[in-house]
Amino acid sequence: MASTSAIPLFWLLTANPAFSYLYNWPDDPTGFFEGSAWQGYLTVRVHPFGGDSFLGVGYGFTLAYASLRSADGIISDSDTDATDVGVIALSLPSGRVRPFAELYLIDLLERRSAVGANLLFGLNLRFP
Repeated sequence: MASTSAIPLFWLLTANPAFSYLYNWPDDPTGFFEGSAWQGYLTVRVHPFGGDSFLGVGYGFTLAYASLRSADGIISDSDTDATDVGVIALSLPSGRVRPFAELYLIDLLERRSAVGANLLFGLNLRFP
């Protein structure tokens, strides 16, 4: 489950907060592990073909939280991490309901680990 928005800043720039929540994480079929996770993003994007452009490219940061516990209570752990993120966003350029897809590239500046990726897609509802 996720939500996202676009806040116009200046000319071709927008601020784009996004939040996603994993309610059945890690989806263990044995039922031994249960937990939850959420991730929040804040990116500033440029829309090279205007405000209603189909393309947006940006950079920002993300904050992620995950907790995991076992059914018998022996394992219980949680962690929070913040890092940089790049984003490539595509959306239908006009209409009140606009399908979108956003690819987030996580840890771009972190040289000790590989770059991770998240894909967020859905529908944008335009408010007047």
